[in-house]
Parts: sequence; structure tokens; C-alpha cells
Amino acid sequence: MAMPGPPIPSKKMLLVALSGIVSFVFCFVTLFVIFYLDNSIQNVQDLANQTKMPVLSYLPFINTAMLDLTEVWKNQSQTNRKTIAFKNLIRSLRFELEREMGGKKILAITSVVPEEGKSLIALGLAFAYSMVNKKVLLIDGNFDKPTITETTNTPFYVEDFFKNRISVAEIMNDTKISVLGNRGADISLFEFCEESIVKPKLAYVRDMFDVIIIEAPALDKLNKSREWIVLSDKVLGVFQAGATIRQNRKQHVAYLERLGPAFAGWVLNKVSINRLEKVPK
Repeated sequence: MAMPGPPIPSKKMLLVALSGIVSFVFCFVTLFVIFYLDNSIQNVQDLANQTKMPVLSYLPFINTAMLDLTEVWKNQSQTNRKTIAFKNLIRSLRFELEREMGGKKILAITSVVPEEGKSLIALGLAFAYSMVNKKVLLIDGNFDKPTITETTNTPFYVEDFFKNRISVAEIMNDTKISVLGNRGADISLFEFCEESIVKPKLAYVRDMFDVIIIEAPALDKLNKSREWIVLSDKVLGVFQAGATIRQNRKQHVAYLERLGPAFAGWVLNKVSINRLEKVPK
């Protein structure tokens, strides 16, 4: 029952302040737990620490639908910051790879899972090598998704080359980049051509080009990727920023580690760069 007497002071401000403090503490604890449990790889250091293998470079996330690599290298007055960053960083990657290759010529590019940007990196490296007067042979070894073949519209295919239907002279052109595509199918390299035939053919073209870049399928395709890797001198691994090395991916990372000196290193792809103005022009 209400009793007569003076009114009690309101506790509204005290309750508002208390609720604000509780909300702040709750948000802080939640963010700390998320950060502590987050194993996603966001930068070069994360990738190096989690794989215990070298990272050669990183590349920005870029809209490939809007990217014309020929124009990127010809146009010296680029204004798009991401394009400038991509061009400069792919140059840096080429420089690091040259040191890792040590005079060897065949480089395979693979990734742990599909859709991590192997095709764009292979094409970018081909242009970067051509800019330092290297004769490049670019091979699309990804039969499941022949992106390089579709992008370049090459009329020459690895199936024809290894079956002696076309010659090296036909493949080589006036430009510094020659491309061997594929017709796309659920097939692996050694299923349509024996290893004993492929090796001598690659050894022959090795003498005709300064560098041979092969886009291999992702490692989750198992033998489809590894058949190209065993033919290569060095292997470059592509890893997408923001992804995690889950249990099912650890076996593929372990496979690259077992390659020893044949593994050149990682390139961290699709990195979100917020301060592109710091990238030298």
C-alpha cells in the first residue's frame, strides 16, 4: 500500500548508464571471442604462420570482368588504384619467382580448392614475363574449367600438341606469349596421353621458350593437378584471403610442403586493400 511521504528520486539515469556499461562489456566479450576463434587468413603473415611455408607476394581483389590485361600493360596512364596495385604486385611476384626458379623454366600454378584466382595470376605472370623480353608458353591444364582457353580464344590445344597434330612452330607467334588451351572434359593429362610421351614433348618446348607457365587444377582434384606438378620444376600455390585451412584442406597443404624445394611459395590472392594510394605508381 502506498504510504504518504516525499517522492523517491528517479533511477532512470542510473539504469540507462548501467545498461550502457553492460551492453559495452557484452559487445567487447563477443568481439574478443570472435577474434580469438577466427582462423581465417587475412594477410601474408597469417598465411606464413599457419602453413609454415614462404609467401612470395599478395594480390588485390579485382573485378576480372572489367579487367583487360593487354590494356593494363600498354596503358601507362592507369588511374584505377586496384589496377595499378595489381600491375605492380604481379611485377613483384614475377621478380620473386625468377629468383626462386633459379634458371628453371616450368612453373605450375595450383591452389587448395577451385575459384582462388589461378587463371588471372597465370595470365598476369605471362604478361609480366613478356615485359622483360621473355618468350612465354602459357598452358591451360585445367580441363574442368578452361578459363585461360576461353579468355585468350587460342586455336591451339594441348590435346593436339601431345598427339603431334600441331607443331611448336605453329604455336609460336610474333608476340612474346604463346598459348596452349584445352577442349575441356572430365579427363586428366595422363588419361589422354602417356607420361612417357608428355615428358619428351615438354623437354623439347623447354628449349624453345624462356618460361613455361601451367595452370593446373586445384589440389582437391587430386591426380588431375598432381600429374602437371610432377612435370614441373617449381610450383606456385594460390590461396584466397579470408579462407581458412580446414581439416579437409590440411592434406593438400601437407602435400605442397612435401614438395620441398620444388614448392616456390604462396601468393595470397583477393586481398582487400583499403589504402591503395600507398602502393607506388
